[in-house]
Amino acid sequence: MSQYSHLSDVDPEFVPIAKVLPPPPDWSKEEAGTMQAYFNEQFLPMVMKHRRPKLPPEWAYRIHDYQIPVEGGEMAIRCLTPTPAGASKAHLFPLLYWVHGGGWMFGNLDNDDFLLRLVCVELRISVVNIEYRLAPQHLFPTGLNDCYEGLKWAASHPEVLSASTEKGFILGGSLRVPITPQH
Repeated sequence: MSQYSHLSDVDPEFVPIAKVLPPPPDWSKEEAGTMQAYFNEQFLPMVMKHRRPKLPPEWAYRIHDYQIPVEGGEMAIRCLTPTPAGASKAHLFPLLYWVHGGGWMFGNLDNDDFLLRLVCVELRISVVNIEYRLAPQHLFPTGLNDCYEGLKWAASHPEVLSASTEKGFILGGSLRVPITPQH
C-alpha cells in the first residue's frame, strides 16, 4: 500500500456536491472544438467588453508576445511589464507567472488578460501569462507539461521580462469550475 493512498480519499465536504454534479460530458474532439470556439468567440469578447473601461492607460505597461518551444510544438506567452513614470528601462520588477483556468479544455491568453494588465500596473509587477495546449485535442498531461515548460522559460529569462526573481516569484492562476448544487 502506498504511503500516499490517503490522498485518494474524497474530501467529506465535497461528497454532497459530487452527488448533484452532472456526469462529465463524453465530447468528441469536434464537439469540444465547437464549445471552445463558442468560449473564444462569444463568451470571452463579452467579458473583455465589460472589463475594457477599467483598463489602465496603455502607457502604463508594455505587452510582448512570444512563442516558446514545448514538446511537439510551440506555446504562446504574453508578458506584461509596468512602465511607471520615472523608472529607468533597467528597472526590475517581481514576477508573476499566471496559468488561466478552464479545466485544461477552455481558455487562452485573453481569459485573464485585462485583469493581468490591472495587476501589472497596480502592483508594479511583471506578468507572464501562458496559453497551454488544450484537451481533448492534446491529451493530458500535455497542458500540464506546457505549464511547466513555460515556468522554466520564465525562470530562465527574467531579463526579457524586466523581472528579478530575487524581488519575488509568484505562481498563480484562476480556477473556473462552476459548481451549482441543486437543492
